Parts: sequence; structure tokens; C-alpha cells
Amino acid sequence: MIGDPTEGALIVLGAKAGISRESLQTDGWIRTGELPFDSAKKYMITVYEHNNTVHAYIKGAPDVLLAMSLQSEEEKERLQDANDHLTEKGLRVLAVGKLSGYSGDGSRAGIGPFLDKVDLL
Repeated sequence: MIGDPTEGALIVLGAKAGISRESLQTDGWIRTGELPFDSAKKYMITVYEHNNTVHAYIKGAPDVLLAMSLQSEEEKERLQDANDHLTEKGLRVLAVGKLSGYSGDGSRAGIGPFLDKVDLL
């Protein structure tokens, strides 16, 4: 695979789950935008439209996404502990989440602490 190793790993993970760009398109998921990775902000966002609804997904540094999450403090601590445990083993950890309320207008202005759910990969 040519390109960013993290992106390559995500493509392989999707393939193992039976998900590909082509299968998403076939199921009516249309990619309508992207906020590229910003090294200062430590995340990127992709925006899709499906059934006339905007869906925005974020991936990035666990500490940043956990700070944006609406999950309970207990759940955030559990995920932070898991992150610490994995990084102590020398593993690279990526957090992913779904944004609610994001208009998909391509700006970072509307992004705030409203991640419904964050998890680790």
C-alpha cells in the first residue's frame, strides 16, 4: 500500500469489516467534505450525506477528542487509561468519533465540545 501508514491501516480495518469506499457509495453515503488533518489541532473531519442527513466523523489524538466529548467523566477516564496502557506498550492509538450538530460547511468554526461518542483504535 502506498501512502500514509495510518490511512492504510484504516483502509485495511474497513476491508476486514466489509466496508470500502465503493460499498459506502453503493449504500448511498456521499462524501461531501473534508477538513484536512491540522497538526496544531490534531484531528481531521470527513463529512458525508446519507438519506438527506449530514454525518460528520472525526479522527485524531485521543486527548483532544476526549476533551471534546460529551461522554461521562468516568467513560473519558476509562478511555484515557486504555490509551495510556496501549501507548506504554509502544502502540499508536487513534481516537474516532461522530460529531453531532456539525453543518458540514467546511469550517472549523462550528466544531465544539459535542462529540457524541469517542472510541479508540
